Amino acid sequence: EPQDPAVLAQYQDWYQCPRRFDQPVGRFWVRESTLSQPLKTADSAGNSAFRQQCMYALKSQQSEAQCWQQDIRAFFYLRSEGVPDMKALSRLLDMPERTLRYRLQCEGSSYRELRDEVLQQQAGALLATTHLPVGQIAERLGYAEPAAFIRAFQRMSGWTPGQFRLTTPIKSDLNGKNRRGLLQGLIQSNA
Repeated sequence: EPQDPAVLAQYQDWYQCPRRFDQPVGRFWVRESTLSQPLKTADSAGNSAFRQQCMYALKSQQSEAQCWQQDIRAFFYLRSEGVPDMKALSRLLDMPERTLRYRLQCEGSSYRELRDEVLQQQAGALLATTHLPVGQIAERLGYAEPAAFIRAFQRMSGWTPGQFRLTTPIKSDLNGKNRRGLLQGLIQSNA
């Protein structure tokens, strides 16, 4: 309970009823007759303003939700030891797997789609910008066997890594965003 009499007076003026502080549960009672009275602030202008505020809050929450895909994609790109599986990703994000799966589903995506997209782009970048053997690329991307990488790349792009490399000259002078955009285009046009 506040010790200052001025603060106690403010509580009394605001609530105009008995109060108890430091209780294990917070509750209040309202007479049924009070609930049936129309609100003094009920007006169409206020209603419209509050609806707009609610819509704005909802849109900002939805735009925050869209960030999950972007954040996970960025996280995948920053990792040097390959893309983690769903269980490891949920641990790294300190979030239950089910929640992560649900949030991605709400955005119209899935872990597998994001993983495949990132692996396809990274594989395309390595194939298009280096002379690394396919086995080393597979290892860098976290595949246990080169054959698994070859099958995955073919499933994602429609080309084997060798076919992709034959149709895509090595682009060692590309940098940053331009390379990423170009490689996306190369992979999509070769698919």
